[in-house]
Order: sequence, then structure tokens, then C-alpha cells
Amino acid sequence: MAQVTTGIRGILSRSKVYECFRDILGGQRATRLFVSEFIRPVPGMRILDIGCGPAGLLDFLPRDVQYHGVDINEKYVTSGRQKYGHRATFQCCAMEDAAAEAFRDYDLVLGMGFLHHLDQKPAERFFALAAQALRPGGRCLTVDSCLVPGQHPVARLLIAMDRGRNPRTAGDSVALARTAFAEVAHTVRHDLLRLPYTHIIMECQQHGRQER
Repeated sequence: MAQVTTGIRGILSRSKVYECFRDILGGQRATRLFVSEFIRPVPGMRILDIGCGPAGLLDFLPRDVQYHGVDINEKYVTSGRQKYGHRATFQCCAMEDAAAEAFRDYDLVLGMGFLHHLDQKPAERFFALAAQALRPGGRCLTVDSCLVPGQHPVARLLIAMDRGRNPRTAGDSVALARTAFAEVAHTVRHDLLRLPYTHIIMECQQHGRQER
């Protein structure tokens, strides 16, 4: 993974620090919006969250979804298990090393704030694994930082300071998704956090694969 894990940015590898920083920036509001507008959960939905972090997303999901989180950070996974182990399952490993049975028949695969931590080839593998894991009609959703012309200088500074070292333009992000998915819809948002910041949200599916 292409990320900085030393110095002041390395502190964010600690679950409590990461969650506190996220909430200060307005992450709870952003997550609530993402769930209602993009995830659109339904009873029994099977969700695979790759790069799940401490799995705070579960605070905003119905209790009857089936959630499986995968993350390489042991501190994040331990925190997720302690808080949500009664309603979710977790694996602490790189996405390529997750058990094969964990990547089957999902309604939704998530990559939230994950892609900018990956170089080109690992990012392509993420989308390939997502496509493999989805049932017919399933969706892959990602939300990540985005570089756009003329964006607020504070947004560009925050993106440059991130632990992940691979921020991308909207065009580059969509091109990545299209290495595995035929249909990629995307939207760029500048209003999800309290501070100026730019996100790209992508919703990916295959041609002719309808929701059941």
C-alpha cells in the first residue's frame, strides 16, 4: 500500500485517533448521507467492506444487514470486532489474502477512502476482486479524494497531506473502475465535510446485470 505511516500522519493508524479526526471533520454527516443516497440498505443486504477501518459505517446501517469487513490494520480490525463483533465478521489481512469464501455473492462491495492508498496495480486488483465478489445485479461503491481543476486550496492541501499517496483525478478514477466494470457512474462532491474537500463517489455494475 502506498501510504505514510510514520510521524504525525502515522498517529491516524490508531483507531480512536482516526475516529476522532473523522468526526471533527464532519465524517458522521458524510457517512449518513452516503448510506441514504448511495448504499440504500435493505433488510438482509450482504455487504463486503474492503479497507473497512474501524467499521464505523455500521453505526449507520440497519442491524439486519450482513456485513463483512477486511482491513490490513490490526488495530482497526480489533476495534471493529470489539464494538461490532456481535453483528458483523472481520478479517485482518491484505485484500488479496482474504479467504476465498469471503468474496462471493455480495449485494454490495465498498471501498471507502481506500483507493488513494493503492498504487495502480493493487487498485486494479481491488476492482477485479469486487467484480468477482458480487452477485448478478450487485454494485461496487467507492468514495475517495479527488483532484479537480480550480478546487479550493484547502482541499488540495488536505489531500496532499493524506496518508494515502495516490490521489487521482475523476478521469483516472473512472478509468480504474472500468478495468473491471462496464458501467461506472460517478459524482464529484465538494460539500461532504466541514472543511473544503473534494470527493468522488463511483457506482459500478456490469452490463445487463439487473437488480433482483
